[in-house]
Amino acid sequence: MHLSSITALLVFALPATLAADCNRADYFKPGAYNLYMPFRGNSINCQLAEGNNSDAVKALQTQLNLCNGGKLDVDGDFGGKTKAALKAAQKANGADDDGVYGPETRSRIKFGLYFNGNPSDKVCKRLSDW
Repeated sequence: MHLSSITALLVFALPATLAADCNRADYFKPGAYNLYMPFRGNSINCQLAEGNNSDAVKALQTQLNLCNGGKLDVDGDFGGKTKAALKAAQKANGADDDGVYGPETRSRIKFGLYFNGNPSDKVCKRLSDW
């Protein structure tokens, strides 16, 4: 295989595997439930990794604490502790434990969903179970 062919394969494969960084947090509403989670613009299709610092990271840290055994400060800084907590949640839920939050992780880890926004009515479920 020629180098140009390998380069073409890599360039072709990259857009399908990369998502833009999540840049904000908001509430996603599956049914009657409210879910605080990372967003990019108006989409939940985004990624977070070590080095990110934003409200989207705060939303991820909140979910790691609520339903995935995390004991994180919700400070918006995706550092080593957040990466370790995410990797543990990924491993426990059958996702690739690479420490990167993206579409696969989002579909597999548990999120705290609040019925009609009431925190006392929280359930922890995977989005793929809704």
